[in-house]
Amino acid sequence: MKHLLLICFCSIVCTDIFAAPQPSKKPLSLDAASADSGQALARSVVNRLYTTAKDITSGKTSEKTKADQLTELVLSIWDIDKIASYILFPHWKSFSNAQKTQFENLLTQNVVRTFQRVSKKYLGSLTIAKIAPVQNKPNAYDVHCKVINAEDGRTVDVRFQIASGKVRNLFVEKLDLVDAKRKEYASLMRQNRNSIPAFLKAIENQVSKRNAASKPASVRKA
Repeated sequence: MKHLLLICFCSIVCTDIFAAPQPSKKPLSLDAASADSGQALARSVVNRLYTTAKDITSGKTSEKTKADQLTELVLSIWDIDKIASYILFPHWKSFSNAQKTQFENLLTQNVVRTFQRVSKKYLGSLTIAKIAPVQNKPNAYDVHCKVINAEDGRTVDVRFQIASGKVRNLFVEKLDLVDAKRKEYASLMRQNRNSIPAFLKAIENQVSKRNAASKPASVRKA
């Protein structure tokens, strides 16, 4: 009888053990999957921007062709609309649609010129060090990079801020380029007594002078 009870007890215990649910790997959450895809997108944007800009600036084409190619690259990857509205806040809402378009065209030329200068100086070599989400900005990531200064070989910190697959900002050696431009334009707006037409005219003159200064001497004389 004792043997029979022992057999029954062992049978019950073994059944409970093998019937118990086994721990399983948790499926990747939607948030985690979204973060992974967002980081992958941010990485691909920076890699594309770097390789394309490097090919353009190191090419043997004319400066005008390089500027045209960089303009196309900026328009496809940089979020000019968002950058423009941030730079000119709170004046942006007072701009007409035509004035917004005019400013965005001028801003694009400025971004192209700045990025062309940065490309020549800093795109000797690029390594992505880390990618981190930006606090309080959905679908935005900071892509921290180490680049080699093509002029003196120094390693420089460069950070791209990517949101929804487009560049929203660029930080070079801790300099916030978008914020610097915002401060510059805020001062220019005050100088023109918040007159939007006068402000746009001042930027036009500014862009024209910089474009003329960047041309080779032989072209300027012609």
